[in-house]
Amino acid sequence: MEFFDVLTPNGEFAGEVATREDCHKKGLWHRAVYGFIFNKNGDVLLQKRSRNKKLWPNLWDITAGGHVLAGEFGQQALIREIKEELNINVTENEIRYLVGSTSTNIKGEIINNHFNECYIITKNIDISEIKLQEDEVEDIRWFTKKEILDRIENNFDGITDKEGPWNFLKKYYEVIGRKEEVKMIEDLNVLCHSSIKIMKKKVVYIDPFKIDKNYKDADIIFITHNHYDHFSKEYIEKIKNTNTKIIAPKGMANELIENGFNDDKITLVQPNEKYVIDDIKYETIPAYNINKKFHPKENGWVGYVIEIDNVKYYIAGDTDITEENKKVICDVALVPVGGTYTMNFKEAANLINQIKPKIAVPIHYGSIVGTEEDAVNFSKLLIPEVKCKTLIGG
Repeated sequence: MEFFDVLTPNGEFAGEVATREDCHKKGLWHRAVYGFIFNKNGDVLLQKRSRNKKLWPNLWDITAGGHVLAGEFGQQALIREIKEELNINVTENEIRYLVGSTSTNIKGEIINNHFNECYIITKNIDISEIKLQEDEVEDIRWFTKKEILDRIENNFDGITDKEGPWNFLKKYYEVIGRKEEVKMIEDLNVLCHSSIKIMKKKVVYIDPFKIDKNYKDADIIFITHNHYDHFSKEYIEKIKNTNTKIIAPKGMANELIENGFNDDKITLVQPNEKYVIDDIKYETIPAYNINKKFHPKENGWVGYVIEIDNVKYYIAGDTDITEENKKVICDVALVPVGGTYTMNFKEAANLINQIKPKIAVPIHYGSIVGTEEDAVNFSKLLIPEVKCKTLIGG
């Protein structure tokens, strides 16, 4: 027989214990714990409840959880439940507290008034080796973030309707998502127009323009094409040093040499190719106009997908929507919104909503063409899955 500490509605110990049956029959407040185990890929381990369970039979449920016994701490209860249900050993050092809440769940004559504690565990587990407690657990498997969120949004499709724990999980994903967003853009700067600087393991510039002073800090410079607002000897001089390497379209060889770059520091690229420089992978995406004459396709000008610290940045260059850039896969997309020479904000939003990066950054406005209003209007047209970050002037 299991005994629980009885709590007041305010969460204080009432100074008495009661059996599981009395707590559920009388609706006495007591404690419960929930735990989610994640692997290194961010997948969450869920268990399918036994088909013989009275509540939520044969439905997918949280990794493990249950009631806190009288005299137990929450972490101790969770360690016990994970061992009993899944035969997985977890230590207190592996457990992180996420959040607490209260919940009331009534199923027939069972009244569950809970003070809940939710914990997160990161642990790589070979589930093929796990021996389950068959009267409790039917099956276990890893679920991706998308799989589980889709089930929650689809009226708890195939999962228990425990709103509390699933809301905890959603909040966790939101927190992790915000941390990922910050990590992706914390060292990303749009200096002005289409002039971009990324400061991670290397200092990388793309199309340096209107640089305010002599930094001399560039490790690598990417050039999309040779128009003055993307390729300027004046501004390149302010960032280059004797070790700076430069990458540009094939037709710009003479211009690079005239700017003082030696052959061993120059990489000439063509559209639709993949390259590596100093352990940084990048690929070239054709950048051209469809119904304008400013950026002909035959010039071989490019945008870039640059991968740094496992984040893929797409710098579109001066382009319209093309068959090539509709196939881009990236985490962060920096796209022109100013119109006239490139996409306008409506066209840019259309492209972003097709390629669906995690973050979209409007560029190519506020200096030569386009206004801040273009950036604002662009952000309003994006689908909810894509976050818009305005970095010019930020």
